[in-house]
Amino acid sequence: MNRIIENEEKAVSLLKRTKIFEVCSNEDIQFIAAGCVWKTYAKNREIFPKGDVADGLYIVNEGQVEITAYSDDGRQIILNVLTDNDYFGEVALIDQDKRTASAIALADTSVLFLPAREWNLVMRKASNECLIAITISLCRLFRRSSQRLEDAYLYEKRKRLVRFLCILCEENVMDSRKLGEDIVLHISQERLAKMVGLTREFTNKILSICERSGLLSTKHGSITIHDYEYIRLYSEGALNEDKLFHVVE
Repeated sequence: MNRIIENEEKAVSLLKRTKIFEVCSNEDIQFIAAGCVWKTYAKNREIFPKGDVADGLYIVNEGQVEITAYSDDGRQIILNVLTDNDYFGEVALIDQDKRTASAIALADTSVLFLPAREWNLVMRKASNECLIAITISLCRLFRRSSQRLEDAYLYEKRKRLVRFLCILCEENVMDSRKLGEDIVLHISQERLAKMVGLTREFTNKILSICERSGLLSTKHGSITIHDYEYIRLYSEGALNEDKLFHVVE
């Protein structure tokens, strides 16, 4: 098979699996794929720094990407950890401003890259249905970001952590019917703590209690959720008695 054709078919397949484009028509997907290029990044390589000019939209094909920023006192704040089919870099494209965070490859990573000029072309020439779908997907993304900010201010530490685990489960499972199965989250306990704004010690303590109760299991670099429904009910305040975490101050 011609390599150009093979790469374009691969791009079409990835775009169809990406939430921002998943409901666009085949014609729109083909149009978007034609403007994309493939890029690879070695582990620990910076993809773009905070403050950089927006150059395009990135979609993870394989690997892992960390979106991070630093506070004035030098503390690292992990905003997101992205894996296969996730996208990033869209905010600066939309408001035509500079990057609000840095992106770093946590593993050898391949991405499908839609340059800014091609993104602008899509915004002008794609079908109305495609543009509406993109808008809805972006609104959902911003809603999740607002929810995380709300959780940080309104909920005590245990519930904030558990609610965030639920969000990660829902974002990693495209078919909601599979939420009853084991869900593997490719995130370390250290990165989870930084994303939720908690200490590593407190996060490990909560996860250890959940692990002893059979709700989840941990290993290096990942957390497997065994009982999403119980965790969801706790996060929503639907459980009358907090027997699970009563030992944690």
